[in-house]
Amino acid sequence: MKRKKEELQNEIETLNDEIEKCQDELPDSGAPVNARNDRQLQAMLNTYITERSGANWKFWIFSLIVRPLFDSYLNAVCDNPSTGFDTAVTEWIEEHCRLRALRTLVLSALRKVSKRTSVLTDPTKLPDQVNDIVKQESTASNENT
Repeated sequence: MKRKKEELQNEIETLNDEIEKCQDELPDSGAPVNARNDRQLQAMLNTYITERSGANWKFWIFSLIVRPLFDSYLNAVCDNPSTGFDTAVTEWIEEHCRLRALRTLVLSALRKVSKRTSVLTDPTKLPDQVNDIVKQESTASNENT
């Protein structure tokens, strides 16, 4: 039992050394985000939006606000390795999360909802119409991946 304990401790120490070596090889600015990673993140967001919207149609409306924020985040933070992560995030927040910018996003989302659904003329159809839109977007997204 004692021998097994020592073997496990040695294995843990070896693994910790390997982890440290791998971390030393990473760039100071973090792991680079390339176009492939960007596509993966977009696909993950699409899947998340589809799943959540399927559970609650109102989430699709929320996603009309979140998606542009997500895209701007990727552009500002992930595509800018020259600045530090914390600086890039702070600059992104100051530019894209200000009330004025968020108002613009919400207005744009409301326009999209009013153009793609009959919410202004017959709001009772909104849940079904949103579910249809989510299905169409999910199908289109699956065809593109």
